[in-house]
Amino acid sequence: MKARIHPAAPIALVWNFTPETSGWPALAAACKEAGLELRQVGSAEAGVNVGRLCGIPGSSDAALLLHLEPDAYPPALILYGLAEPALDRLLAALRGSGVRLPLKAVVTPTNQKWPLCELLAELTAERQALENPGS
Repeated sequence: MKARIHPAAPIALVWNFTPETSGWPALAAACKEAGLELRQVGSAEAGVNVGRLCGIPGSSDAALLLHLEPDAYPPALILYGLAEPALDRLLAALRGSGVRLPLKAVVTPTNQKWPLCELLAELTAERQALENPGS
């Protein structure tokens, strides 16, 4: 008998963005509309790999012993399990409601193996390169 691996449910991970943040209600509503579980990730989870945080079956349990300050990186939104049309609608809804999440990513087979801190560092570097070309 073959074991069935059930894919993880669609999820939105947020870093450095809390229910006390002014855009939280709009973010929560947009995620609910898109069928996404909304989950905050904190500094204690910075060393956990992205796949594990998303609940992707077969993701490594290994984690770096690391603790980041909450403001070590700007607010980030990391999405898993959302089809492209739904992704476009979600991002449009966030723009329309003024939710400011400077870092955004979709989980890929490559970055799901990275610790959260590595993904946040990569997203920050990419954003800085776009904002300061030639630097």
